[in-house]
Amino acid sequence: MARRRRLVIVIGAVLAMLVVGAVVAFTIAGGGPAGNSDAADETPTSIPGQEVDNTNPPGDAPTSLPLPPTDDDPLVTRPLPKSGAAEGELVPGFPSDLLPTPAGATVISSSVATEGDHMQAGVAATSTLTPGEVVAFYRAAYASLGLTDRPTNAIPGSSAYAFSRGDNTITLTVTPAESGSAFSLFGAFRAG
Repeated sequence: MARRRRLVIVIGAVLAMLVVGAVVAFTIAGGGPAGNSDAADETPTSIPGQEVDNTNPPGDAPTSLPLPPTDDDPLVTRPLPKSGAAEGELVPGFPSDLLPTPAGATVISSSVATEGDHMQAGVAATSTLTPGEVVAFYRAAYASLGLTDRPTNAIPGSSAYAFSRGDNTITLTVTPAESGSAFSLFGAFRAG
């Protein structure tokens, strides 16, 4: 009986949040309070303690900012590089724009494998950066490419993150090391 009561309370709370969200969305969309459609047209001229900048009213916002990339913008285009592997350096044709290494990192190995419109690439390296700094480096690099990240499963003592956009995924695994960290990147891409 207590379980059923908790379930009813949870469902009620979710429904209440949906109703409040719909009211807020309706108000923001210009419906405003009942019979007051002029409320959305009002522009404040002053806020206590602050000056209001009316030089760019809401409808005249600057449009010079670039739009973020979308799933339709390919990360990889043809021709794809030849398959290969290298020790201690990046293999020729390695997609370092998609799998960059932080400044001062030491490459242990790298590889590229292509078939049709698919490419897989990987790199293992070490860095004097801490694991947190390595993760921050890749989050910043991949945010600019429109990739989103989420933590994923990793071996004990390591952290792993999956970055994705459309058919493209990159997995970063970072492990603390004596003088910084060791990390690996593995990317699977589809040419657009």
